[in-house]
Amino acid sequence: MRVRSARTGLACALLALALSAVVLGGDLPCLRVSLPPVMGSLPIAFAARWRLFQAHGVDVEVVALNDDSARLRALAAREIDGMVCDVTTAIRLYASGTDVVITSTIYQPPRQGALAILTTNCMAASKGITSLASLFSPAPPHKPCAISFTTQSDVEFVMDAVLAGIGLTMDGGALYAHVDNLPNLAMRLAIGGVEAAVLPEPYVTYMAHVPPSLTLGCSVVRLLDFAGTQLPPSVIVFRRDVQQTADAPIAAFYAALREAVTRMNAMTASQTVSEGVDVVLSLGFFPGATRASIPRSVLDYLQIPRFPLPGRLDPDLFGAILDWMHRKHYTWKSLAYGQLTTMRYVP
Repeated sequence: MRVRSARTGLACALLALALSAVVLGGDLPCLRVSLPPVMGSLPIAFAARWRLFQAHGVDVEVVALNDDSARLRALAAREIDGMVCDVTTAIRLYASGTDVVITSTIYQPPRQGALAILTTNCMAASKGITSLASLFSPAPPHKPCAISFTTQSDVEFVMDAVLAGIGLTMDGGALYAHVDNLPNLAMRLAIGGVEAAVLPEPYVTYMAHVPPSLTLGCSVVRLLDFAGTQLPPSVIVFRRDVQQTADAPIAAFYAALREAVTRMNAMTASQTVSEGVDVVLSLGFFPGATRASIPRSVLDYLQIPRFPLPGRLDPDLFGAILDWMHRKHYTWKSLAYGQLTTMRYVP
């Protein structure tokens, strides 16, 4: 088992990969898998920590990247073999010429508390933000504010649907601001550096319970919880050439992953949080962070949900996201469900 982390930028990731190939050897077949700083990465990270991949006969090198664009470039450049991502990203990859295949889902966000639109009391006071609607049509002399979230993602798919459902649209000067680095976005929101942001867990809990001394006195204000909204799952994708030539290693990868999920779900909530903190810190998603630097107030409220076993992506959801991407002009290609998915590794 090899674990490597790159904080930002493709160059750091590629350097880590090159060094690991020289320094670390082994006779097992190797898969290089990139993880983003989201909840859906935890099962793979836990499996790596517990050396389950090696026990099942495959060496998995975990490359943790905060930067979404760097991760996509690394996959296109064949520097990694697969990654955890959202459905929109998988379609974007395929449509842009990186031949990938969705091999399974890995995490289904719950309908309660998994995503929220946040601002801060500092920003509310200076920008006149009193509600979600005030972002779009603020009282004079304030101007419309931007909602920041990850670039061309499932979050935007959900945002468009939720806003339309409550009678809000992107007309009238309201803005979406796209970012590539989720931890950086959370940090900027915490100190009042962005007007509003869409964040998933565990960032929402951290923002709600971090001491004011760490946020320049700003405290979080929830503008909208996506309660009751079915959020798309995180998925695992591999380059198609890897899936076709490394079928046995990928099957071993999934055997280890299923064992990790079963083991995680058998742990108590406190055990999962305690070990999960060490797992995340070891990946280097949050430079300079240590267990001691995480406020107790955050750990007391932090929850890691139960994870389903890897499964198949819902075809209707795939179709809905693809139709939305066509309307947004994010892709023009027609794409059948079977062109981008395989059932080889799921029941």
